[in-house]
Amino acid sequence: MRAASDWGTPAYIRSNYPPSGITRGISRSSLGNLGNSGHNGRGFLVLTFVILAPCGKQRRMAPKVARGSRLKPGSQERRPLDPHPARGGGISRNSGLGNASSGENAPEGRQPAPGSSAGDSDFGSIRDAADGDSTGLGRLASLDSGGLPQVKTDVGDSRSLDTHKTTITAQHKQAQRGSKKAMVASKQLQVAVSKVAKTCSEIGERIAAIECRADVLEADLGAVTKQAAVHETQLSDIQWKVEDFENRQRRNNLRSIGIQEVSQYTITYFPFRGRTETLRFLLADQGCEWKEDVVSFQDWHAGKVELKQKAIFGQIPMFADGDFILFQSKAIFRYLGRKYDLYGKNNKEAALIDMACDGVEDLREKLFRLFVYEGETGRAKYIEQLPSKLRPFEQLLSQNSSGFIIGSKVSFADYNLLEILHHHLYIARDCLNNFPHLKAFKEKMESRPKLKAYLQSKDYKNRPFLLT
Repeated sequence: MRAASDWGTPAYIRSNYPPSGITRGISRSSLGNLGNSGHNGRGFLVLTFVILAPCGKQRRMAPKVARGSRLKPGSQERRPLDPHPARGGGISRNSGLGNASSGENAPEGRQPAPGSSAGDSDFGSIRDAADGDSTGLGRLASLDSGGLPQVKTDVGDSRSLDTHKTTITAQHKQAQRGSKKAMVASKQLQVAVSKVAKTCSEIGERIAAIECRADVLEADLGAVTKQAAVHETQLSDIQWKVEDFENRQRRNNLRSIGIQEVSQYTITYFPFRGRTETLRFLLADQGCEWKEDVVSFQDWHAGKVELKQKAIFGQIPMFADGDFILFQSKAIFRYLGRKYDLYGKNNKEAALIDMACDGVEDLREKLFRLFVYEGETGRAKYIEQLPSKLRPFEQLLSQNSSGFIIGSKVSFADYNLLEILHHHLYIARDCLNNFPHLKAFKEKMESRPKLKAYLQSKDYKNRPFLLT
């Protein structure tokens, strides 16, 4: 341990105890009082040590004294310090050194002992501190309780600012990391959205392709359906042709052994040619026999005929093939045409035969109107317009080298056309003079052996065109 004389050297003080708040807080008067106490040398050195001790190495020598407390002389009892000491310095007039010689403002319980002055008492405390008395050093250490908290507060504020800055920096870095994570998440979301959009686009393209394929399949299905209908018709035609071939073979076999096929056909109609003469032409030319069931025209319109109640459309003729009953003349024509292979060799010829028959029926309607409604007054006009009505049939015959109206062999349309020509020759004998193909057609049909025989029969000649 250094001697007391070394502590007061300026070099030692400057190097180990720089100026602090406690040295600045001691006034010149306090130092003067200490100087007048009669202990010039030692007292100044001890004071210097005590004053500089809080800022230097006093922590190794001073006892641990709780902040804000004082020790009573001669005891270890601690007493709280004034929480609000006088401002402006570490030691005030009320700190115990303000007026050491007179003892003013001495703390309670610290009055000078009898026979001594206040300065002796305080200086004794200082001397005790210089000699290592921990009680006196703790008491003097508490003299700067007003200045040290301020210094520590400044240091604490600086540390608080550093801590706050560190916290803000950490939060800023954390926010930056969060921002980076948000940016990464945003990019990932954009990529996901892009993938979803691409997937939706692909799905849309696939749906469009499926719809196109469905349209193609639907079109193919329609074509297949049409083909199936055609095949069904062809199959029906084949079945009918097979049946017709079997019927013809049966009839030929019967004829070959001298047996005539007994027909069960029955024609029910009025006692004139009308719409049933075509049926007779066809049946006669095919070598068939039939029965006539004649209905009185007056009884029919009077409602006396039971058949009128059974007729599905309230009309006749009625045709019976055994138990099979048909009404409507054109339906009967087609039925017999299929049965006797008189409907062309294919569907196209069958359609052309239907076309020719419909043309004949239109001409028949005009002729019927003339006979029933116009009579002799409309006859001249009708004959005048007749060439324009016969010209379409002339054209069809001119396009077919076989001499028949359609196809290479006779059809039920030929029987129908021959019958309507007979009607027109009845009202205008020279109506075919300007139509060579029609005239040749008439001669060709009438020359067929079986049909010719029927045309020469009494049944045909005695049956009138219409009732007069």
